[in-house]
Amino acid sequence: MVAEARASGWTWAPGRAAWPWRLLAWGAAAAVMASVLSPALRGAARGPYKDFEWHGESTGRTLESGRFETPHPLYQAMLLALSRLTGRTDWVRLGTRVALVFQLALLLLLAWVLERALPPGRAAPAWGALTAALLLVAAPVSFASWSAHNLYRGYLAVNALHNPTLLVLRPLAFAHAVLAARAVMGTSASGWGVAGMAALAVAGALAKPSYALPLLPALAAAWAWRAARGQAVDARALVGGAFLPLGLALAAQGLFAYARGEAALVWAPLRVLADFGASPARVVLSAVFPLTVAAVFARAARRDAVLVLAWAGFAAGLALASLLAESGNRATHGNLLWSAQVMLFLLFAASARFVLRQAGAPRPRNAARMAACGLSLALHLACGVYALRHPAWM
Repeated sequence: MVAEARASGWTWAPGRAAWPWRLLAWGAAAAVMASVLSPALRGAARGPYKDFEWHGESTGRTLESGRFETPHPLYQAMLLALSRLTGRTDWVRLGTRVALVFQLALLLLLAWVLERALPPGRAAPAWGALTAALLLVAAPVSFASWSAHNLYRGYLAVNALHNPTLLVLRPLAFAHAVLAARAVMGTSASGWGVAGMAALAVAGALAKPSYALPLLPALAAAWAWRAARGQAVDARALVGGAFLPLGLALAAQGLFAYARGEAALVWAPLRVLADFGASPARVVLSAVFPLTVAAVFARAARRDAVLVLAWAGFAAGLALASLLAESGNRATHGNLLWSAQVMLFLLFAASARFVLRQAGAPRPRNAARMAACGLSLALHLACGVYALRHPAWM
């Protein structure tokens, strides 16, 4: 229903702010974040988790053999393309540059969407860009483990800079999630829109399947909930732009990963979380901001379809990480944790959008509630700044 999408602030109306102001805000945010993230990415690549190095070495082997070793080869394919263009095979350096580009793309996508949660005006692009930049800095509230140089292990990272495939996935997942949310709210997409949504879905799965796995049950639950309430969805967009392409992509990736019998998905409640030192307290400390938003705006939050869908996606991602594990040669990888982490970032984005809508609402809002949301986000930001200063600590 288009009216519902407009009421929720989920529109694409052009001209809500003069483009010069928007470009100025975006350019400033991108310049600042590039200067902050570039050294942080290099530091994270040198940290104890050698994800950049592993993918680089795998890319080198692919260059020699002509065969990808991973079921999600998009990042490695980009490294190979850059290597061909530049003549270089310094995979880690090339990889950090790819990761930076995708982080900046995510920044601009976030800024574009968050701006539309605010009333029109010259200040809207600046607030959208600033909020987007803050979301890219946020980290779990990890004060208690600083003395052990632990900023990551046991937590669900909002921004895990050490994993290049996750960094490539996130802007693709965010863009697809925006379109999926519109479809859930019944906003009809054109044929080209459905095709673009499907292309984003496949690209995201090829970057990393961690978004697709929890999204499908979350979308199914949202569809069933709206059907039970007599509310429409854009079924064509959901089927053609999410369920069908993601289902086919996940099936193909499952065959690639598990058909030879060297690994399998197994029922193993809490094994992955325990292996990585997670606890209920650390999971909560990873999500203080969205939990605060949901608590202080409980009634309004339940009526926000975007926020409800984000919570459903995070719940599905956390359930995957809590209940399933991989066996065999993948048993120690903890790959299912990525589903909870990518969905947590999307939940942060949806929560920030919701708070901006409350701040820009024509009716005055409770200042204490807004202060509680601001304080909870400030805790994540303080830990995020500390993490950027110590990118090799994990």
